[in-house]
Amino acid sequence: MMDRVLVVAATMLLAGTASYAQPNKEQERCGKQAAEVFAKRWGSGVKNSVAGQSVAEYLNHYNSRLNKCMYLEIANTYKRGKAPFRSMHLFDLNENREIAVYSKGDGVASAFCLVQAKWCQTEAEWRTLIKPFMEEQCEEVLSGFSGLGQTLGSSRIQ
Repeated sequence: MMDRVLVVAATMLLAGTASYAQPNKEQERCGKQAAEVFAKRWGSGVKNSVAGQSVAEYLNHYNSRLNKCMYLEIANTYKRGKAPFRSMHLFDLNENREIAVYSKGDGVASAFCLVQAKWCQTEAEWRTLIKPFMEEQCEEVLSGFSGLGQTLGSSRIQ
């Protein structure tokens, strides 16, 4: 009887381990895919021009519930003599489509804010609307991703 209990317990443990392996493998694949996309679009993450500079960073997340590789790109543009401009784009890399976009210049009253055909008004509202796509990563997105939680004027992310 005890042998049977141990076999059942071992089987349950192994089955649980196998179920966690797949999302980790998918997250790793998603991370590589996101890094390739970012490198292609941004290189080192900084683009200089005669007019100024753009700085970008990204965050990726494999959403196991949706079976999607999510890629969040944050870019700030600094042009000489002008206020900074922030843009954030959320992409589904599996389908190669943009899910959400937010863009706003510092000191400008209105923003372009759209998440899956739903218009929004503020960056905070945009962040709330993207939470279902980022799942457990949303806290990182909202609070500390290289200054994402900071105000536009004090953050140099793009």
